Amino acid sequence: MAENEIAAIRRDLSRDPGAFLVSFFRKCFAGDKSAYRRFVDLLEGEYLGAMDLGCLNRGLDYLAASLPQAPAGDAALRVVHGRRDLIAPVGEMAEIAGAVVEIHDYAGHAVFLAPEFSWPGIGEGAARKRAIRNRFSRAAVTYDAHADVQKEVACGLAARLPEAGVANILEIGCGSGFYTELLAARFPAARIQAVDFSPGMVAAARAKFAATPRVQFVCRDGEEYLVATEERFDLITSNATLQWFDDPVAALARMVLLLNRQGALLCSLFGPGTLAELGEGVTAVCGQPVALPPRCFPTLAGIESGLAALPVETECVETIVRRQYQSLRELLLHIKLTGTGGPPAAGRPLLTRKRFRELEQWFSTQYGGYPATYQTFFVQGRKKGA
Repeated sequence: MAENEIAAIRRDLSRDPGAFLVSFFRKCFAGDKSAYRRFVDLLEGEYLGAMDLGCLNRGLDYLAASLPQAPAGDAALRVVHGRRDLIAPVGEMAEIAGAVVEIHDYAGHAVFLAPEFSWPGIGEGAARKRAIRNRFSRAAVTYDAHADVQKEVACGLAARLPEAGVANILEIGCGSGFYTELLAARFPAARIQAVDFSPGMVAAARAKFAATPRVQFVCRDGEEYLVATEERFDLITSNATLQWFDDPVAALARMVLLLNRQGALLCSLFGPGTLAELGEGVTAVCGQPVALPPRCFPTLAGIESGLAALPVETECVETIVRRQYQSLRELLLHIKLTGTGGPPAAGRPLLTRKRFRELEQWFSTQYGGYPATYQTFFVQGRKKGA
């Protein structure tokens, strides 16, 4: 990028930072209108609200510096570029000796958002998290009215809260704020830091606590937050969230490390037996094994094993929550309106109209109705010696 271009960006940024970034974001998504609409709905407001002009100008300083050189030895430098990039066109792409160049035909400036893009080791996980986040954000306005299972589990979790000695709380995965309300009521003087990676859910939760400054919300991936923070807490808690993490047991271990000496850990999460009936039925009508998202949820044995070597005294309890739905459509609608469907399946949709009818018949034959099991784990602990 030439010096005069960087100077022009600095000038436009200083005149009207918000307008400049809105225009920049729009160009980032050139060629993918649906992705741009999702970005505007879910993230643009958060990005503009968190704008740091000092950080942006430091980024421009970096661009003004000399180009990076290819790494020495056997290390490989991979340069990826979108052919539809309007901000840094392919024709102006930096040439770095020894670099492997990839051009993605249907990507714009934000190449990592293109469906065809993958990054070894992280691309799949990042795409999975993005899909889950989008589903929860879309369900933010319907979640409270339909999340009866999650609310029941939250009440069970609240019944296990410590009696006293809690002044500083970290909640991971606050969602729309239902469990946050229980925490705030149980500890009326405590400071609560509530974290969730879904902008839509955070907005819904913030609206409930607009007049409660002791409750603060952070829109960030919970796993990333746990790694980044060095703050210590009297209580770290999470309701029906950790099963969506890349490594739930590692997250629990990190929570233990962030507890004060007298601190308490209290979490609930769903296990792999969740929606077992639906998984069994889909496998039957598809004629081959189909692993729905809950199949990847952690087992109770895995959680207990992961916590065994840590300096914490824990108790892990399994509880089964059951629901009976009036129809298959009601069951699937419940999953959709709570955002709990997980990432979409690759390829064609699992349930065609024909399979939907077959699945209805399968439930009728096997169960005489439409049941759903929610396998729930409660994890409770205190640091050893506390």
